[in-house]
Amino acid sequence: MKTLNIKYFGMLIEKTGHDVESIQVDDSLSLIDLKNQILSKYPLLKKCQFQTIYNKQHISTNCSLEHNAEIAFLPPFAGG
Repeated sequence: MKTLNIKYFGMLIEKTGHDVESIQVDDSLSLIDLKNQILSKYPLLKKCQFQTIYNKQHISTNCSLEHNAEIAFLPPFAGG
């Protein structure tokens, strides 16, 4: 089992009720698997757009997850 540290920002905090949570996952869990698990746990996120940041790096592909990795889910930000 691995421990992952999940951070939510902006409107995602409202949808999940958390700004941070630690979860235990199987060693074989990938980033795509994690996203699917989070969407199952928090179905309101299915209607939201968000970026995934893995250990402070923007990730657009699937990857394996390290123990104690930090995953952040960021909604789109408006500039101005």
